[in-house]
Amino acid sequence: MTLEKVCPNFQTCFFVRYLKRPEIWEMITYLFCHSDYTACKRFQRKKLEGKVPRDLWPVESISISEILQNLDFDFNKLLSQYKIYFSKFAESDEYRELFNDGIFLKFKEKLGAQVEIFLTFFKRYYQDLFIKEFDQSFFIEMAYLYESQKIEDSVFDSLFLLFISRLEENFIKWLHTQQISEEERSYAIFTFGRINALAGLFFKKAVKLIQEVKYLYISKKQFEKLQDEIYTDGLTGALNRKFLEVFEEKLRNTYNFILVLDLDHFKRINDTYGHQAGDAVLKGIVKLLKTILRQNDLVIRYGGEEFVVLIDNRSVEHALIVAEKLRKAVENHTFEYEGIPIKATLSIGVSSIDKNVPLQESFKKADKALYLAKEKGRNRVEVYNKEETTSIK
Repeated sequence: MTLEKVCPNFQTCFFVRYLKRPEIWEMITYLFCHSDYTACKRFQRKKLEGKVPRDLWPVESISISEILQNLDFDFNKLLSQYKIYFSKFAESDEYRELFNDGIFLKFKEKLGAQVEIFLTFFKRYYQDLFIKEFDQSFFIEMAYLYESQKIEDSVFDSLFLLFISRLEENFIKWLHTQQISEEERSYAIFTFGRINALAGLFFKKAVKLIQEVKYLYISKKQFEKLQDEIYTDGLTGALNRKFLEVFEEKLRNTYNFILVLDLDHFKRINDTYGHQAGDAVLKGIVKLLKTILRQNDLVIRYGGEEFVVLIDNRSVEHALIVAEKLRKAVENHTFEYEGIPIKATLSIGVSSIDKNVPLQESFKKADKALYLAKEKGRNRVEVYNKEETTSIK
């Protein structure tokens, strides 16, 4: 069970626009933005420095843009400077032969259907990095494809090295046919090689980041599934008393009111209709309560026919309105077991939650209010007050 909390920087975070992969963004949102956002590297940098690189991942300490800045290497400036050569090369026979001489088909037996994926990758590799302005979205998109298709590292590394070496070889061959100075040619070749080297590193960096996010996502899902099993009541599907005890401090600081609910004359239901019918009523009550409460409100089976509801309403008046809705809903509902209609009612005690004392103290206050509701005839709501107890019916 996760108590959701949203990162205060969520609405202004540019990372979603940078990422452009909804599948990865969904995992990151689940891991950080709507969960433990204080563990997010973007949040930490923003808090520490007041700003954060647009391309910094929540799981990394330094971004690609910062690496390039540290290297004093401006991709777009160099691309712009030598773009005329890179664009002309893309229209040359030397470039086209890279995809016509069958270098990928040599791996067809091992790659199978993945041959087309590699062809797509390498065609886009040159177009996206050398013809367009440098855009990291290419690395993310291709890394996601790489990871989702479970491409083997050894196969990719072999093909990548083969393609890059042939690409540079053919570029140099073509460049020697152009009427340019030796110095200009040397700088163009140097830039071409450096972009390829860095692109390979950045692509693998993107793959590693996606793998790390996926690993964290799967691990958290599995952990929460285990938590659900540990902290869920096996009969009703509500949270159990152990959950209330283990997360006491977090619950106390998250919610403002505690409601203690008790099913009136539950023994009579068991004696009249049988224990299985009583179980059906308990399950039905939890299901009914959840349809009325908000998503973040919690229903906890405290024991037997007694339940605890935690809500974060801001005033006692609103808390009483919620409690009364729950009471009326149960009173007006007809539960069924094997076609037999069964009526039930609830008594409810309400107390505000004191953030400075253990939650059990607030529970005791709500329980006293519940006891008063029972004494006053059941099927009613009472709110704890030091001087007096107020009721609504």
